[in-house]
Amino acid sequence: MKTVKKCPVCNSRSITLWMGAKLGIQYLCKKCGYHGPLVIEEDSE
Repeated sequence: MKTVKKCPVCNSRSITLWMGAKLGIQYLCKKCGYHGPLVIEEDSE
């Protein structure tokens, strides 16, 4: 089953990988501007 990543602030699927490496993985939401390590992962239908 495939999972979908969503923004924890606005629940948008417009979330992308912003940076990763020694600092850890950070995501960026293109809709609301959220950036941080937390995202919501749901099973896609």
